[in-house]
Amino acid sequence: AKVEELIKTGKIKIYPPERKAETLGFFKQGLEDFSISREKVTWGIPLPFDPKQIAYVWVDALPNYISAIGYGDNPDQFKKWWTEAEVIHLMAKEIIKFHNIWWPAMLLSVGLKPPDVILNHGFFTVKGQKMSKSLGNVIDPNYLVSQFGSDATRYLLLTQFPLGVDGDIQADRFIEKFNSELANDLGNLISRIAKMIADYCSGAIPEPKNYDASDNEIMNSATRTPDRVMDLIYELKVTTAIEEVFKLVKKTNQYVEASAPWNLAKNRDFDKLNTKLYVSAEVLRIISALIYPVVPNKAAQIRKVLGFSGNSLVPSLQKARKWGVLPKGQNLGKIEALFPRMETKKVEVKPVEDNLIGIEDFGKVQLRVAEVRQAEKVAGADKLLKLQVMVGDKEKQIVAGIAQHYQPEELIGRKIIVVDNLKPATLRGIISEGMLLAAQDGKSLVLLTVDKDIGSGAKIS
Repeated sequence: AKVEELIKTGKIKIYPPERKAETLGFFKQGLEDFSISREKVTWGIPLPFDPKQIAYVWVDALPNYISAIGYGDNPDQFKKWWTEAEVIHLMAKEIIKFHNIWWPAMLLSVGLKPPDVILNHGFFTVKGQKMSKSLGNVIDPNYLVSQFGSDATRYLLLTQFPLGVDGDIQADRFIEKFNSELANDLGNLISRIAKMIADYCSGAIPEPKNYDASDNEIMNSATRTPDRVMDLIYELKVTTAIEEVFKLVKKTNQYVEASAPWNLAKNRDFDKLNTKLYVSAEVLRIISALIYPVVPNKAAQIRKVLGFSGNSLVPSLQKARKWGVLPKGQNLGKIEALFPRMETKKVEVKPVEDNLIGIEDFGKVQLRVAEVRQAEKVAGADKLLKLQVMVGDKEKQIVAGIAQHYQPEELIGRKIIVVDNLKPATLRGIISEGMLLAAQDGKSLVLLTVDKDIGSGAKIS
């Protein structure tokens, strides 16, 4: 069979290898012709040459991959995105017969090229269990973004296990991983280097002098990393590619520790000090380019710290392969924490055996009316607002994920309902002393309030 030959010769690349083997196994078992239509189905798209026949659902659905990018009505777009492009399909492993065999066969039958690469991704479990609403172990991505930010959430999920295989998500390790890898390894590295340049070089990128062996070693490691990362990306080994970048982060931390710029400043060895700090900052520039696909907002923030602005905030892979691109004398931008450390606590994801609560449990929750006095956006978190509210004669601070539904100014003076006796929690490094109540239906969210004016602090019962 033509499709079998293309898979065996690598003209159609299938990842991971076990899915390729499974696909080829279908050919060994023997494949029969399949009907492209159904006669007794009452809904669907009739065949143009026989209206009594309704197109089989997969024959109907699969061509959307090409019709959406211009097949049949926009030849230039189709040429750009399919004919002349490298086409990569990302598919779940339980539908490999349709995507790995039938779809390429359909394309070949009408003279079109099949996909170049098909990645059949695996399933994931949560603490060894299938994710299920009935089990109560669903991990809400919106909740993760409210806790960690979109960039960190993307990083935490992509580094849980290799793309393409089955894996188990350990949500209770998210904060530990965030603090260890993002806050400590990467965030602290950027802060240390920037602060030393600010303190020892008047806030401007210094000019390096003679490189010693350690400088050349980290330089060579940094300039070789982009090609290693891209090779892994082309092989769809995304998790390994990210790990490769963070190996460079760890090496740079070790380089800074071994170089001890603080001692060079103390001993007034300024030529060597300037060289060490320039090398460190230049490696950061390269790191910012390599992590951009995973943490684009934080990568741009790193580049702002290094003094870049405008179009330069979007990194160039070509420049990431080169050394000495960081302009000498360029003034640093504002230095701020990239990933503030989070309070260590578990992200609870556990089965719920019974959703019913007793009246005694409900009685523990103190709901009161609060008046919003101040409201502002939380820096670096596009979904969070920080509110100052009065609950009777008590002033409280509440951090709430409502920034995409309300502007800060429209909340001032509004009476809302809050949980008054909730234990304080830390969100994005900010203490939240309560919880406001809101109703949500899909993407729509509205705050709960009172229908007549009543004093703040009034008890809800």
